[in-house]
Amino acid sequence: MLIIGICDAEACHREMIKSLIESVFFDKTEVTVRELDSEQATISLISSGTIAFDLLILDAENCGGLGVADYIKHGEIHTDVIVYTRTPAYVFEGYKYGLFDYVLKQQDNNGLYASLQRYIKEKLDCGAEYLSVRTNGCMQNIKLDKVNYFESRGRKIAAVAMDEKFEFYQKMDDLVSVLPSGSFIRCHQSYTVNIRAIYSFSSTFVVLKNGLNIPVSRKYYQDIRSLFETMSNMT
Repeated sequence: MLIIGICDAEACHREMIKSLIESVFFDKTEVTVRELDSEQATISLISSGTIAFDLLILDAENCGGLGVADYIKHGEIHTDVIVYTRTPAYVFEGYKYGLFDYVLKQQDNNGLYASLQRYIKEKLDCGAEYLSVRTNGCMQNIKLDKVNYFESRGRKIAAVAMDEKFEFYQKMDDLVSVLPSGSFIRCHQSYTVNIRAIYSFSSTFVVLKNGLNIPVSRKYYQDIRSLFETMSNMT
């Protein structure tokens, strides 16, 4: 599932973009669209940690310029940004924020349509890594870079993301064997964490970037320590 935000002060523009998103992604993946009417509201929601946008469509004129893009860039937040605007005034400034795209508004919306199609091709049709599991009686594709950690709960595994949780039947050993190498690390008999979600560690806990403590057992402590030493040598 993708979470897409629309930051635009004008409700009619948000509704138009939402309709376009739903039509483009209809046969590709499930999409949740969140509408926001100001730069402040967007940054506040992102900083709260309650939602993690995969993609944000930002009207630079009607949503405070590129302040949101600046916040995402310097906060090292993994959200792609499409700036959608009537003017090319921000185009050169936009390059430094690593925007996914910069689209000028058109009467027929062809520019934004093409940009969303490119997003699907680059982010969904290739490159993104998913875990397919059966949950609540149906198959669900879980986007792995959104998962903070996996927790073993009896016969079930809980995949805990920033804003949602999935439970499915599987053994932790079997799960670890299919996770992409270099993305997750086992830290306890009952826990496997996303390496990108780790902020710090000790002999008893890893601390995630959202402030949550995940237990570390003696069996896996050296693996965690070796990981951090390797990461330190790379910076």
